[in-house]
Amino acid sequence: MDFSGLQNNYPVINQASRDMMALFGPRFTNRQGGHIETDISAAASVAGLQVLRRLAPAVAVLQPGQMMLYPGRAEELDIIVTFMAGVCEGLELDPKSGWNMKKPDEAHVPLYDIPEMERKVEKDFLDICHRHPLEREYYPFVAILAAMRLVSAGNKMHILDENIGKELALFHLYAGSTTAPHPPQEGS
Repeated sequence: MDFSGLQNNYPVINQASRDMMALFGPRFTNRQGGHIETDISAAASVAGLQVLRRLAPAVAVLQPGQMMLYPGRAEELDIIVTFMAGVCEGLELDPKSGWNMKKPDEAHVPLYDIPEMERKVEKDFLDICHRHPLEREYYPFVAILAAMRLVSAGNKMHILDENIGKELALFHLYAGSTTAPHPPQEGS
């Protein structure tokens, strides 16, 4: 993938990510106030999952939660992380801080594990992507842009520091790209 294709498709990626935002909040977590950490983590995990499904179709033979490494992953994730930093200023986030790759501390752990978050959101996510004229290689960017929008919203509402939000997004992007999911739901 090259950055010119990403730039040319950005208006569609942007609109699809806006549509994806409707998947999160109280409806997703079944909590009255929602759970921003779970929302960010789910969006980022789905971004990683799209990389995994595209580059490692053999993932279907693994049990949910098993780890898998495969060729092309690191290069693809580098492009996505560069994209994440590139959208920060437009979302009123600092592009230079918060890029620590670490497991979330106890106070910020999502409510669901990675395969469960992905199962809860992937079918609706794919429905959104199919409604927009995008090739599959751009699907991770839709999901990661939604994750970054959630980081921005959490920061603006003073419910989650942007650096913690970016750490959650980065960790779950990488984890989602290596964690075997549940089998795809019918229609996805």
